[in-house]
Amino acid sequence: MAEIELLPMATPSPMDRQQLTAFIDAMAMSDLDRLEIRHERWTLRLARQRRQRATELTAGAAAVPAGVEATVVRAASVGIFLHAHPLGTGPLVRPGQSVAADQTVALLKTGLLLLDVSAPRAGRVSRVSAPDEAPVGYGDALLEIE
Repeated sequence: MAEIELLPMATPSPMDRQQLTAFIDAMAMSDLDRLEIRHERWTLRLARQRRQRATELTAGAAAVPAGVEATVVRAASVGIFLHAHPLGTGPLVRPGQSVAADQTVALLKTGLLLLDVSAPRAGRVSRVSAPDEAPVGYGDALLEIE
C-alpha cells in the first residue's frame, strides 16, 4: 500500500483522480519504493510501505554463527552515500543493529534519485565504512554485516 501525500503550494491546480490513479499504478508496476513528482503548484510524494519480514532478527540475537565472515555491502552505482533519508530524523542503521535480508540500510543519491542500499542477508551491522554524504563509486565498500 502506498502512502500518499499531496502538498499544495501557492494556489493549487487540481489533480484529477485519473492522474493520481495512473501515478499509483505506475509505481505499483515498478520496483520503486519512493516517487516524487513536482508540478509548478504541487508536489506528489508516494512511498511504498515495507512490511516487516518474519525473518527479521530481534535485538541481541546471534546474527551469524561463529566463524562466518562479514559481508561487505558495496555500492551498486556511483552517487552520494546517505546514512539517512533526507526527510528522516536519524540513520537507517547503526553499528551493532540487527538487520533483515533486503532491509534498506542506506541510500545512494544519484542526481534527484534516491536508490535503496539493501542488506544482502540477515545479520548485524558491524561497521559503516563510508562517511555520510561521501561521494562513492561503483563497488566501493559502504558497510559490513556479520
